[in-house]
Amino acid sequence: MKITNPFKNFHKRHLQTRLVSNVGICKGCGACKPVCPTEAIDFFAYIPPVDLPPKTGEPRLRPQIDYDKCEKCNRCKQECPNSAIEIFTPRLMKVLR
Repeated sequence: MKITNPFKNFHKRHLQTRLVSNVGICKGCGACKPVCPTEAIDFFAYIPPVDLPPKTGEPRLRPQIDYDKCEKCNRCKQECPNSAIEIFTPRLMKVLR
C-alpha cells in the first residue's frame, strides 16, 4: 500500500491563487493554448453529464493547466472568448486576508 503525504502541494492547493478552467463554459476552441508562453496548458478528453448540451455524451476537449509551469501571466484568461478561465482564490486565503 502506497502512503501519500497529506501535506504534499499544500501551499499550491490552499495558499495560492491560480487559474482554473471551467469545463461547463469551455467550448474547447483551443485559443488559450498557443498564447501560453510556458506551454502550461494541455487538453484532456472530458465526458460531460448527459443532461448538458449537446446531450450526446461524447467526449470533448477541455484545457488543463499545469500549475508547476504556469507563470500566472493571465494571457489565456484574456484570450478565452467564452471567459472559461477564471482566477480561483482558495477558501483558506479568503479567511486569512
